[in-house]
Amino acid sequence: RKREQGKMPVDLRLILKEAMTLLRATLPSTIEIQLDVTKDDAIVMADPTQLHQILMNLCTNAAYEMRETGGILTVGLSIMAIEGAYLSLYPDLGPGAYVHLFVRDTGRGIAPDIRDKIFDPFFTTKKRGEGTGLGLAVVYGIVKSGGGMITVESETGLGATFHVYLPRTSMAATTAAAKRPVVAPRGTEAVLFVDDEETLVGMA
Repeated sequence: RKREQGKMPVDLRLILKEAMTLLRATLPSTIEIQLDVTKDDAIVMADPTQLHQILMNLCTNAAYEMRETGGILTVGLSIMAIEGAYLSLYPDLGPGAYVHLFVRDTGRGIAPDIRDKIFDPFFTTKKRGEGTGLGLAVVYGIVKSGGGMITVESETGLGATFHVYLPRTSMAATTAAAKRPVVAPRGTEAVLFVDDEETLVGMA
């Protein structure tokens, strides 16, 4: 359902760090995670929850393609300026500074005959019960609504790389710490934590 998005200046590096922590706990040990993250501010105007959706959808899809053989999941974040000759390479973007996110896997790759369909709602190559076909469609919608662009490069048998470009802003990032009350609220509730791995329960 469409709604007014709670957009704010967010440093995508922080969202990436959180998402990678969650993913590492859920991915099999046969999948190695490699990060290539800029040291510069990667601040975009966006809904933090939606940025999290982008990362989790792209990364879990990549992991799914490597579930049987294992492989390397590479996630990168950089700053790039699109101007001059670059404008013809990125027709959906205007001139300016962008945050470039890429997610690469070493899985089976995407067959050429379905490459143009992967962002269509309800299109999926997963078995019944394993996917809805909405993940990439949601990612596409979020990126476009944020004035960005998403592309994919792939060769059958050589994996795939998704590129996301979002307009960079010079505004200071809004952090959760800035909104947090000085005194944390307390209560008497109990928390039940359930997991199928004893180690994760201990950590929690």
